[in-house]
Parts: sequence; structure tokens; C-alpha cells
Amino acid sequence: MLGEVPAGARVVALGRTVKTAAPALAAYLRRERPAALYAHMFPLTWMAVVARMLPGTRVPLVLVEHIDFDAGFRAHPRSRALMRRLGRWIYPRADRRVCVSAGAADSLAALARIDRQSIDVVYNPVSLPAAPNAPTASNLADWWASAPVRLLAVGRLIAQKDYDTMLAAVAALPETMGAKLLILGDGPDRARLEGAIAAMGLGDRVRLGGFQPDREAYYARASVYVMSSRWEGLPTVLIEALIAGLPVVSTDCPSGPSEILDGGRVGTLVPMGDSKALAKAIVAAAAAEPDREMLRARGRDFDPPAAAKRYLALIGMGSDER
Repeated sequence: MLGEVPAGARVVALGRTVKTAAPALAAYLRRERPAALYAHMFPLTWMAVVARMLPGTRVPLVLVEHIDFDAGFRAHPRSRALMRRLGRWIYPRADRRVCVSAGAADSLAALARIDRQSIDVVYNPVSLPAAPNAPTASNLADWWASAPVRLLAVGRLIAQKDYDTMLAAVAALPETMGAKLLILGDGPDRARLEGAIAAMGLGDRVRLGGFQPDREAYYARASVYVMSSRWEGLPTVLIEALIAGLPVVSTDCPSGPSEILDGGRVGTLVPMGDSKALAKAIVAAAAAEPDREMLRARGRDFDPPAAAKRYLALIGMGSDER
């Protein structure tokens, strides 16, 4: 994703794996003396704490976590045990602790056994260029854009996203809808999902489009955005869909969707793993006339300037205007 780094931004490559990067990061802190260090996402947050413990590295440190740890670590007992054993030691060593949703903050506090009041919540900054006329990959556009109902999902092809439930939901849709699902993203489950699509006879209704950098063009052409995740933190894709004025159907997973969709006021929430409920919600969303201005207004609540003010305020720069 280096191509998405803004022009003029400085990129420093530490040249190490995550496990061995702490000394290189410490050397950078000694040399550059930055105003603050914001470390995002475990295990980088823990590495930053280790680096800041080394001599000559005293800069304000803000740790930012992006997932619901309780749900995310359920299938990883070793990481869960490590968090329980060391979380209480690691997180208090930062100057500030942040999660990207209230649900993620509740989860971190419980799992790491730290005071919930010591964790700030700052929503991720999200923006989406208005580009309804941007080009899409022609092989996908020809197949998908002409469908009566165009379903869109964006995310890595991993177990967390539970695309199996999404495929089962598409299989349950009435064929008269003419719905086609396009999933943008790549990941280790690609071959398995391609096999599942073929086995379910969905080859003419579902495509895996790979990573597409111009996703705003797909949001602009979609009829309904669909998410079937088992857990999240604050799923950016839902906010991007709202900014584009796109109706959203999502599982009510921990955590983020309910916060983003205001408890279901600006989108439809369904139980996790329930393909029938997901299919029913997709049918209803496709048939309804969306209030696109309401959707866009909710999306604007996540404008980058608001998050920037909050992050600066955490280290005593600017005002904390919420």
C-alpha cells in the first residue's frame, strides 16, 4: 500500500521484523526526537513500549488498538494468554491508551485487566473521494455493473470476515433479484473460497475481485454494502459505504458496526453466522429507497479533522473538541 502514502510524507523503513525492530525504533527516537510516537495495532504497540524503555528514547507514547481483543484472540489462545499475563504491565507504560471504538476499549480493559477509564476512544478518520466516474477494472465492471442488484463487500479473505455466511446468504437470495456479489480483497482464504463458490454453483453470481485501489468507484456503483464479520474494531469499510450514501447490511459483531450504524438507525444489523437473516436483510435493503443524505451525514461524523484534533489533544497539542 505504499502507493497510498500521500506525496511529501516521509517513510522510514526500520529494516527489521516486528520482533526485532525495537532497537532500530529506539535508535530512530534518539536521532529524530519526534514530538510523539503513535503506535497502532498489536504487536507494534508492544514493540513501541519496549523501544521506549531503552535509554534516550523519552518521547510521549500513545498506543492505539484497532480490534476487539476478546473476540479476535478467541481462536488464538497463546496470544490471549500473553495479553492476560502482560497487558497490565505493557499498557500503563504508555502516556495514553486509545481504542477505535467503545466496544474495543471495553474488550481491551477486560482482557488486559486495566482500568477502562484509562482508555480513550477516538474513531478512525475516514474519507472517500467522490469519484462516481472513476474507472473500474473492466472485467469486473462488465460482469457486475450491469446487474439489477449489485452487492459489494471489501476486506481481506480471512476467517474473521466469515465470507462463508455471506456466500450462503447469496445462495438463499431469490434468483429473480438478479443480484451479483463482488468481494474486493485478497488473502490466504482465496483458494478455499473460490472452491466454495464453485461447489455452491455461485460462479455466475459471486466474484473475488482482488485488491482494488480505486474502491470508491465500486461504492458509487453498488446497490447494497454487505459485511459478515465475526469481529472487528471499527470497520472502515462501513464508514466508507456510508460516505458514499450506500445502504449497509452488517453482522452485529463485536465491535464497531453497532456504533457506526447507530444501533441500526442508519443500517441493518443481523446476528453473526445467520445466513438466512443476512439474506432477508439484503432483500429488504435492495428494495427500499435509501435516505442517502442521512447516510452521508453519518459518514461525515468520521471526518479526519475531528480525529486529528483528538489525537493532538492527547499529547497536549490543540484542543480536544469532540
